[in-house]
Amino acid sequence: MALLVILVFAAALRIYMFRGWVGLDDAEYARFAALFAEGRPFPSDYSGPAVFPLRVGVFVPAGLLFRWFGVNEWAMVLYPLAVSLTSIVLIYASAALFFGWRAGLMAAALLSAYHWDLDSATKLLPDLPAAFFATTGIMLIVALERHVSRTWSRAFAGGLLAGLAFGLAWLCKESLAYLAPFMFTLLAITVWRGGPRMWLVWAGVAVGSASVLAGEMIAYQAATGDFLFRFHEVERNYRQWPNGFFTSGSDFGWKEGTTRSAALMDRLFVSGPRTILFDPSLYYVPFIGLAATAYAWVRRDRAFLVPGLWLWALVVMFNFGSSSSTEYIPLALFHRYMYLMFFPAIVVVAGFLARTLAPVLHLDIRPRTLVAAGGGLAAVVLMLWAAAPHLYYDVTNPRNWTDEVKKLRATVRPDVSVYADGITLRAFEFFAGYPERTAWTDFANIDSSKDIPPGSLVVVNKQYIAWLNRNAGMWVAFPPGPTDRSGYRMHTFYDQAPSNWTEIWKNDNARLYKVAGAVPAR
Repeated sequence: MALLVILVFAAALRIYMFRGWVGLDDAEYARFAALFAEGRPFPSDYSGPAVFPLRVGVFVPAGLLFRWFGVNEWAMVLYPLAVSLTSIVLIYASAALFFGWRAGLMAAALLSAYHWDLDSATKLLPDLPAAFFATTGIMLIVALERHVSRTWSRAFAGGLLAGLAFGLAWLCKESLAYLAPFMFTLLAITVWRGGPRMWLVWAGVAVGSASVLAGEMIAYQAATGDFLFRFHEVERNYRQWPNGFFTSGSDFGWKEGTTRSAALMDRLFVSGPRTILFDPSLYYVPFIGLAATAYAWVRRDRAFLVPGLWLWALVVMFNFGSSSSTEYIPLALFHRYMYLMFFPAIVVVAGFLARTLAPVLHLDIRPRTLVAAGGGLAAVVLMLWAAAPHLYYDVTNPRNWTDEVKKLRATVRPDVSVYADGITLRAFEFFAGYPERTAWTDFANIDSSKDIPPGSLVVVNKQYIAWLNRNAGMWVAFPPGPTDRSGYRMHTFYDQAPSNWTEIWKNDNARLYKVAGAVPAR
């Protein structure tokens, strides 16, 4: 009953904080989903982020929903929303398996209000489903080790399901590879604990995951002539968009004038650990989780062994791992990229709270118990202190940055001449169901206001324009393509409209104009 209440609360919170269309990475997954839904071929001249078309585990489910319900925001996010809510059940089962039902409820409650899960639950992005399927595979193995079937076929079948779950995670995002060190550790632990029959489970894991990988490789060989196409494209993606990785001048790299070696030391031993452990938007859960493993080591609590190693392995991999297989490029630690780490961190923290707070509830007031309870209470206070401002902002500011486009979409048709920034036009394209042709033009493709003919609509969204200028070189132009790496094209009419433009709608971020007759460019 308590879990059901948590699920209802989680669903209500996610629906209230609905994100939907954002227009960045999700825009490309939505485009591929729409092409899949209509049975149209992917563009042969696609030159966007190389990894996006490979993540079929993201856009194929969305494409099926588009086929059934049409191209719209709810069809777009129904898949991640279902995964998010199912993840709460999964994390309950995971924490309960390691630490008991109280820990399960604590883990479910924490995930239900976790900032990055709330943010991702209604966005079409790969990180949440990839982490969900990977966690499913791990927990199937752990459950099989606890209850190894005497029938070899059942043990193998259970492992096969786990392997298929890993395969699905791989089809969502390549970050599954960062689990490799932990998986070898888990193999050793489960075989040691579960005996020789666990080899049957792991054989199933190997067959299940290898079958997905082999099927993918065969498909790419048939389509491109390259068995290793996925791996080559992943590597190309890092070369293709250096501004998104650890390179000179990027947000995830170092400023000009700083040496690479100095930036590398800062990334590995200062900024990286700070992002992983002390970012308030993570509610300090990874930090508390690592501290909890120290508590478990002192108490010799073996229940923490597997989830603790799981967490430690991912913290080390995300901090010290490389984006490239040919040279050392530390990972870009954008928050949602670390989604794989959130699940074990929450499980370990829930186990720590159950171990430290539950005895006090049973009136165990021995000094040792009270000291442990103090640690648990401090962890709760720290998480609440971090969570409160994020939750308050999310709940009291339900608007998202596509509100302007949603209000104007009924005004804009594919055959109407419209001039706007690329993000706005990509959104109009989505809400129009991806028409094959439009009369729309990106501001980046004109020289001045005199290039905009009479009768046209002009949307000036300063929020989008500022973002485009700040994040130059991203794959967000219209038609699909990268924006100029030197910055977005700036026009004087962003701040002062020509006299022949009539303002017909406005809000804090955007203006909609109708162009009457031509005047000299401003």
